[in-house]
Amino acid sequence: MENTTRDHLTELSTWTRMVFIVLFAIVFNFVELLVAGIVAIQFVSQLCTGRTVPRLQEQGKVLAKYVHEIVLFLTYQTDQRPYPFSAMPEAKVEAEPAPGC
Repeated sequence: MENTTRDHLTELSTWTRMVFIVLFAIVFNFVELLVAGIVAIQFVSQLCTGRTVPRLQEQGKVLAKYVHEIVLFLTYQTDQRPYPFSAMPEAKVEAEPAPGC
């Protein structure tokens, strides 16, 4: 049986997804402000001390992964809802590159 436009318009899962799209679009904009704050603090730290704040680097990495998950959901690449409906991404400790690389 072929679905009609009316069937699609009355599909509850589509409307539920729209609610989550709006919610995560708002979250995306909030996270964007947090990233801008981290950028500003890191830049000022670099100017004043010659180094960045490692904890903020970790938080930046977590936020980047979170934004990635949000974008995947918003663009229908996945049906997995991001945090708080799934686990928050974690920053993995990676080896620092050798100086001069």
